Amino acid sequence: MNFRRNLVSAIAGGILLTAAMLVSAQSQPYPNALEQAIADGRSLEHMDSMPSPAPPLAPRYSVPAISRMQQPQGFNSVQVNISPDNMNIIDDAANEPSIAVNPINGQQMVIGWRQFDSINNGFREAGVAFSADAGASWTYPGDIDAGVFRSDPVLAADSNGLFYYACLQVTGGNFSEQFFISDDGGATWSNPVEAFGGDKLWFALDDTGGTGNGHVYSVWNTAGNPFFPATFNRSINSAQSFQTPIEIPERPILGTAAVGPDGELYVVGRGSGTQLWLLRSDNAREAIQSPVFNQVTPIDVGGIVRIGAEINPVGLVGQVWVAVDHSNTATRGNVYVLASLDPPGDDPLDVMFIRSEDGGASFSDPVRVNDDSLGTNAWQWFGTISVAPNGRIDVIWYDTRNDTNNSTSELFYTYSVDAGQNFLPSVAASPAFDQSLGYPTQNKLGDYIDMKSDENGAHIAYAATFNGEQDVYYLFALPQLSEDFFRDGFENLPAD
Repeated sequence: MNFRRNLVSAIAGGILLTAAMLVSAQSQPYPNALEQAIADGRSLEHMDSMPSPAPPLAPRYSVPAISRMQQPQGFNSVQVNISPDNMNIIDDAANEPSIAVNPINGQQMVIGWRQFDSINNGFREAGVAFSADAGASWTYPGDIDAGVFRSDPVLAADSNGLFYYACLQVTGGNFSEQFFISDDGGATWSNPVEAFGGDKLWFALDDTGGTGNGHVYSVWNTAGNPFFPATFNRSINSAQSFQTPIEIPERPILGTAAVGPDGELYVVGRGSGTQLWLLRSDNAREAIQSPVFNQVTPIDVGGIVRIGAEINPVGLVGQVWVAVDHSNTATRGNVYVLASLDPPGDDPLDVMFIRSEDGGASFSDPVRVNDDSLGTNAWQWFGTISVAPNGRIDVIWYDTRNDTNNSTSELFYTYSVDAGQNFLPSVAASPAFDQSLGYPTQNKLGDYIDMKSDENGAHIAYAATFNGEQDVYYLFALPQLSEDFFRDGFENLPAD
């Protein structure tokens, strides 16, 4: 019982932040080259001249370092971007991974990433690998549409077992989003489907079985955008074609989208300045109506979005995530927003979380998810959230807390079973790695990592430098502690 009381005290004293502490965060400007690029209408993928594909080199291989490393107990990372004989490919780079899991066959998974065939060349392609044994092993058959400059991969799978791969295509300085579809578990892919779009795209798939089932909603940046000021469009036929882009309120950027259990659509991101916004559309699911965002909510998540910080010099330190509870429990329909943000004070970055129980109209006070001691000034970056079908909330991030010089990071994991009121003590789920190694002529480890949750645990795709270069890894995080503790333990604590 003392453990429970101590845990409660730690949560109450060290993780919850009051709204008063957070007021100043929204007014801290961070002008830098990347912010100026966005203001000037240039994308985060901007380069003065488009590189040509890397010339073919004699391939060199090594045994994946992760197979020789001592991993945290209960966590087993597997390298994804490997040769046919399961070897690491030397001198390439892979980052910005996204993962999809077949909901009707959990053995099938696909991970996509930005593939650089040489760290000395900025040309990137649509890397992809698939697993038919629940992530125990991976096949990397080659890039989708090899020889075409692609970036910003986002993946999802629907209830028919189809996999969707969206990415940014850049040709001759022209930006557009394209979709590929696989009906064989990621082994082969369709021809590309034009989807308009632009830089820092994200999409959400309606797989609810309702009116909007099969709709695909896409959002993207105001910069690197040939359709400005439009930043949103949809497909009403499972990504076979896409409608003309439209402008949406506040034009949120650097965020994501999610569909609620009744087909309601949410978009989150940063508007002008540092203000974060959550948008909701109740009619986007109606194919014969033009989407209208009938609810526009300014939100305080406890800090501001940073771009180009020293931990990831020319990239994001985390995008803004929205996720919705689809469970058949009392928390069904809850809306969650999470991001790695710069809070007030000296701490450079924390993983911050808010919850809405009224469909995004109002939100809780921000919660600090990472549980390192206040004042350590560690970086908690690339915070990422996913909600399981049973309502469990999984959260991951990179964390420098165990390195006083902030030169190495570990992947950390925690979860909540009470709608984010409390999170279990976080644990390191990967070995430490030097996040600055292997930059592929672009000084960043991408802009995000990804996760999909099922009732048993969290399927994670992340990038790390265990081989001394950037590579992509799969990890299944199995919740280790009894969920009954958080469902019943707080209510049943004995009186002192």
